[in-house]
Amino acid sequence: MTSKTEQLPHDEGFVVSEAPGTLSREQVTVLAGIAVLQPGTVMGERADGKWEAFHQDSTEGNEAAKGILLSQVDPTDGAGGVGSDVQGVVIERLAEVRASDLIWPSDVTTAEQDTAIAELLVRNIKLRQAPVRVETQTT
Repeated sequence: MTSKTEQLPHDEGFVVSEAPGTLSREQVTVLAGIAVLQPGTVMGERADGKWEAFHQDSTEGNEAAKGILLSQVDPTDGAGGVGSDVQGVVIERLAEVRASDLIWPSDVTTAEQDTAIAELLVRNIKLRQAPVRVETQTT
């Protein structure tokens, strides 16, 4: 019998490199919400200074990608309702991250994602693709 387990993102698992100390990181207030946010979630900062998951169709300020959530946060009430604001840490500058480990909105288009990636690059957050494996043949 085989069993299948879901592997959730782990804290800081998407970080390839970052500036020394805590220069790349910033403690932020994550807006109360209805979903647990996982490490690697692309984040935006609202006009009120609170952070929430990036969404390209928002008009609250989080339509611009400004960072990436470093570890899981739970701004829910635990019963599927809106909870309360919580503290979180984002990679906000000077870092390389693994593109394949980032969490984007399910309805983001390629063009919208490219725009968000450019916004992260302005903050010196560079997305890296998985290395290409080169096979060599010996005779």
